[in-house]
Amino acid sequence: MIRFLWILFLFITTLIQTKVQAQISDFENVNFRKADSVANHYKGESLKNLPLLSYNLTNSLPSQVEKFRAIYTWVSNNIENDYWGYVKNKQKRQQLQNDSLALYNWNKSFLPKVFEKLVKENKTLCTGYAYLIRELANMADINCEWLWKNCF
Repeated sequence: MIRFLWILFLFITTLIQTKVQAQISDFENVNFRKADSVANHYKGESLKNLPLLSYNLTNSLPSQVEKFRAIYTWVSNNIENDYWGYVKNKQKRQQLQNDSLALYNWNKSFLPKVFEKLVKENKTLCTGYAYLIRELANMADINCEWLWKNCF
């Protein structure tokens, strides 16, 4: 039994090391300078026309990895964290944690406010970041899923 566990341990350790090395090596030949430069070139662009923003950020880049990097970099550099929105949401969610219907209704009413603030003020919570990256990525033909329930 101990021998079996030892072999299993070695197998899992080898598998994990191989996986980590494969992930790191995936990016050895990718130069992100151009993607970062494109993202910086469009600093301050409006969110009112997402298809145009997505196109501008990605059309000159050859790979999906570089396109996603430009989107991620642009969002990271142009969208502020809405700390007070986070505090308000957290407090309200704590108040409603034992009333699932009221919590559902709060989430339903709060989400449009998050997106409105995102477009108007370039501020958001994690939900807005996830939504924006997903939308820009999908417009660039990058399959990207948004699991918003995990953002609250």
